[in-house]
Amino acid sequence: MAGTARIENESTSPGCPAPRAAPEKDGTRFGAFVTSAKTCSVRLYDGDARLLSSHAMAPHGAPEDGYFEVTVPGIGPGALYRFVVGERELPDPYARYLPHGVHGPAMVMDSRFEWRHGMGVSRPLDQQILYEVHVGRSPSREPTTRHARV
Repeated sequence: MAGTARIENESTSPGCPAPRAAPEKDGTRFGAFVTSAKTCSVRLYDGDARLLSSHAMAPHGAPEDGYFEVTVPGIGPGALYRFVVGERELPDPYARYLPHGVHGPAMVMDSRFEWRHGMGVSRPLDQQILYEVHVGRSPSREPTTRHARV
C-alpha cells in the first residue's frame, strides 16, 4: 500500500534469518523485513522509554529484498527498542515482551529455557494440538484470570 510503512510478519527472502531481536555473545542482532521503505533503523530506550540512541540497519542481501539488520554491541536482554521504517516508528511484531503496551518499545528477551525435567515427549506435527490463549477479557466481560481460578 503506497504511503504506509509496515514491518512484515514473515521473512519471504530465502537465506535471511527470521526478523527479531536476538541476543548474541557480544550484543544483540536486530532484524526486520520491510516492504514499504528504503531505510530502517532501531532506536534504543532507557527503562522509562526515553530515547538513548539510534542505529541504522543495513540491507541483508539485495536492498529490494527488504531485509535489514544491525548488531548493536553491548546490548542484551532487558534493552528496550523500536524500529523506524522510513520516517515512521513502529513496534516489533515479533517482540516477546512489550512492557509499555503494544504501542511502546519492546524488550530484548533471552529465549533460552532450562527444562527441569528433561525435554519431555515430542510428537510429530500432525499429532500435535496447538491452543492459543489470550489473557484479557472473556465474552462475559469478566477478567479472564477470574474465570481461570481453580
